[in-house]
Amino acid sequence: MLHGLASSGEIWMPQLPVFQENFQVYRLDFPGHGRSQWEHHYSIQGFSEIVKEFMDYLNIPHAHFIGLSLGCAVALTLAYQHPNRVDSIVMEGPVGGLTPPLNPRSWPKMLLIYTYLLSLLIMWLFL
Repeated sequence: MLHGLASSGEIWMPQLPVFQENFQVYRLDFPGHGRSQWEHHYSIQGFSEIVKEFMDYLNIPHAHFIGLSLGCAVALTLAYQHPNRVDSIVMEGPVGGLTPPLNPRSWPKMLLIYTYLLSLLIMWLFL
């Protein structure tokens, strides 16, 4: 279970009893969240590598993932980088992944593309 930004694995406490009936459940705290230490650099790719290292440490070859917000992006990145490690992903309020909108450097290009598409739609509707 992968939490969102500025939260921790504690957010999953209400769901634990149901999932623990059929699964071995782990709730991670990303660096700088919950009980973990603050790191100087955060990245979704870095968080996904931490999840992989956690799985390696516990000898978990593959797993199902539930992500909330940032946790969705981490699970998607893990699936992209190590597809054999991810059986499934349940996403609650997903926010991107390897590409926009999480990468601010891409925002000007996205704005240009969406403005162009909007103008095409307006022309199609009214002309």
